[in-house]
Amino acid sequence: MLVETWLAKYINCEPSEIDLELIAGDASPRRFFRLHCTTNLPSGVPAGVVLMKSPPTENNERFVLVQGLLETGSVRVPRLILADLAEGWFLLEDLGDRTFHQALASEPSDQLYDHALETLVAIASVPVEAVLPTYDAGRLQVELDVFPEWFLGKALELTLDDDAKRIVAGLSELLVASALEQPAIMVHRDYHSRNLMVMPDSGELAVIDFQDAVFGPLTYDAVSLLKDCYVVWPRDQQLKWLSDYRDKLLQRNVVDALDFDRLVVWFDFMGLQRHIKVLGVFSRLWLRDEKPAYLADLPVVVDYVLDTCDRYSDSYETVDIFQRWFRADVLPALNQQSWWQERSL
Repeated sequence: MLVETWLAKYINCEPSEIDLELIAGDASPRRFFRLHCTTNLPSGVPAGVVLMKSPPTENNERFVLVQGLLETGSVRVPRLILADLAEGWFLLEDLGDRTFHQALASEPSDQLYDHALETLVAIASVPVEAVLPTYDAGRLQVELDVFPEWFLGKALELTLDDDAKRIVAGLSELLVASALEQPAIMVHRDYHSRNLMVMPDSGELAVIDFQDAVFGPLTYDAVSLLKDCYVVWPRDQQLKWLSDYRDKLLQRNVVDALDFDRLVVWFDFMGLQRHIKVLGVFSRLWLRDEKPAYLADLPVVVDYVLDTCDRYSDSYETVDIFQRWFRADVLPALNQQSWWQERSL
């Protein structure tokens, strides 16, 4: 069945009356189309609708599950109007084109981030422990393994000797342990400025790209937002908003107590885990998925890695060993790459 035929049955029109305008793609194979139709949509359907075409590899069942969990938890997400899980077709409410990232160019950042942190606490308040997969040591390590495979091995063509493997493994062990000692909440897993939409009329924030949500570390989404790969803020500003996040968690009774100094360490180590993973993910998007645009974001990610390593090298020997190896072996190999020289200018 053609997707136009599927839509026409719901709308009660001819397939020829439907026009699908490609509006967006993302790091996944999913594609989004704005639906235009000469026939009026059924009553109760939003005036603007979007078709998401999502292959079976993209957690389609989880998309439906998490959409329902978030909607029930009063988190603004696109309304799910119609779905065919077998085909991977989803008819969704159209949230417009304005992302949080774009809104930062013209709206007060404090107000936007306050809204984003309120939304994040609402997500954290959704009870999902028995529903979603746990972000356990195995999942965290699988993410970290993308770094030596795709960034070091394939992007930089580095072969790791036994000492280098031990250094990477030692840091991974530290970062996984830090993640697992945190209180666990619902985690979006990609909560950043391009996955938040600013609604055109109300200015309300809506959340997208939530299908990979898990039950995991308290700071994961906070670090995705405040150490965003696409927006960089000074350290003082990051910590100010992190403190606001802590206050909101306590006010909503998501946690009973939360020492801020401990929270900062969790936040920084969670960021190091995420950014080491992202070095591998962005390399894979370039080399395997033919999406070289992500190379432009690698300098920011490398800076995040080095900043955190420098910040903790005096107090954590494992971090110090990693940062000395990274500077001695990885940075020279990186600086030899023509794509790095072009992107880091």
